[in-house]
Amino acid sequence: MNTYENVPDASNVQNAHSKWYCNLVFCTILLVNLVAILFILWIKRDAILTVCSHFSARNFLETLEYPPNISTFRVWMILIQYGLLVTSESLNRKWGLPNQNVGFLFIWEMFLAVCITIELDFGYRGVMLMPVTCVMHYDKNNPSRLVSMLILLVLFILADHNIVSGIFHCCPIDAYISSYTVDSQRRLLTLLNVLTCTNEVCCMVFMILTLQIQMNRTHEVQHLLLQTQNQSEELRVVNAQLSEYATQVDKMSRTAERNRIAREIHDTLGHSMTGIAMGLEACLETTDTLSGQTRSQLEHIAETARSCLNDVRRSVNALRPDKLEKFSLHDALESLAADISTLSSIDVSLHQPDVYTLNVEEEIVIYRLIQESITNAVRHGNAK
Repeated sequence: MNTYENVPDASNVQNAHSKWYCNLVFCTILLVNLVAILFILWIKRDAILTVCSHFSARNFLETLEYPPNISTFRVWMILIQYGLLVTSESLNRKWGLPNQNVGFLFIWEMFLAVCITIELDFGYRGVMLMPVTCVMHYDKNNPSRLVSMLILLVLFILADHNIVSGIFHCCPIDAYISSYTVDSQRRLLTLLNVLTCTNEVCCMVFMILTLQIQMNRTHEVQHLLLQTQNQSEELRVVNAQLSEYATQVDKMSRTAERNRIAREIHDTLGHSMTGIAMGLEACLETTDTLSGQTRSQLEHIAETARSCLNDVRRSVNALRPDKLEKFSLHDALESLAADISTLSSIDVSLHQPDVYTLNVEEEIVIYRLIQESITNAVRHGNAK
């Protein structure tokens, strides 16, 4: 169990590190592309100024198939489009979009990337790789992810001046660089290639890190699913144990209830039958001499028998004794003492306080205890 608990923690730490590196690479991609765009614009503008300062504009134009276009409006358009692309990328990384909306975002970003590449006269196509950050937000099992990657790859391959020169009339970046000295040309081309390669490597690293994060999430989900299954199995076992325990408790409760009812019936019948027996014996002794007293005695015996029957019914129904239902414990004990004195020749004296602070169960126990004690005293002790 400890091993299972440590796996998500390790996965979360690894994902946190991967996300940090991924964000770092993403910022590097944005910075490299911005530097590359500004570098291309600087080369074009500086080349025009250099040619004009050396009064070699005619020779420069004769080497070009199409005239250069480096207006201020075009520069601002490129910067605005790149700003929109960066904003779109950043917002998507911060909040994210559902899979059904990622496609629209991908189309929008590809449109901006194509426009920037065209405005740069296909002198730099690294910006075409920026929508890869949008593509990686697709679910890995979504077929649109593969389709978008193929579209991105095809457009990146086609965004080459040698391929599209017949369609787009633009001046290549090599023509601007050729206006510099040989050493300057070598340094400029080296720097441009470094920016291009850095952007491509960063995009590849970004894809690898994103895939790693998604794989870690998949492993975490699988682990949580396995942990849930294990917990479900444990809950099933616990539920089975609780069910068995509930069955045992039910059996014990039934046994305890049967014993309680048996004890109630024993106490009630034993006391009442003892009183009835003693009352009948007294009637036998007075039946010849005192018929009126015998009749009164028989009436008390009948009342006791009816009370006994009620107590038996209430015991079966798990209720309190009849006297405790009708009276307080003080009055019920007085009635009990009066019944015994009336039914038999035994003199019962009752001494009890006037106030009790007892609950229902305690009252029943005390009543039954006194009742059973008197019954045993009469039945087994021949008390008078």
